[in-house]
Amino acid sequence: MGGVPRGTVTCKCGAEFEPETPRDVECNRCFNHGYLAPQWPVGVGWRLILLELHAHLTQIVPDYRIAQVKEKFGGLRYYIESVPEEVHQRVYDLIDEAERRSYETCEWCGKPGRENIKRGWVKTLCDACAAQRT
Repeated sequence: MGGVPRGTVTCKCGAEFEPETPRDVECNRCFNHGYLAPQWPVGVGWRLILLELHAHLTQIVPDYRIAQVKEKFGGLRYYIESVPEEVHQRVYDLIDEAERRSYETCEWCGKPGRENIKRGWVKTLCDACAAQRT
């Protein structure tokens, strides 16, 4: 009990997929429909960066698998599983560019942002969101 579900499940888009963890409730392709998986602890301000990156990556590697998406030291981190060698550089250049853009984009609202440090925790926020940070 509590393990990875066996077999396939149906995503909210109607696609069937095999979940890798009990928290997998949507397929990787749903990311292209505008959903952000609840296990990815990043703010909605980076949504456009993520959606654009995903759109570019699916053109190069249509069935790529997302391993992890997170915020670290105020920037986006986007990890994917094995990438074919012939497109490796193109794929990681796109990921690098998306991660770079996150350092200029407020994680909470998507407006231009900059590094904000509070009690040792780094976030990339606009001035208005930084003022609301507790």
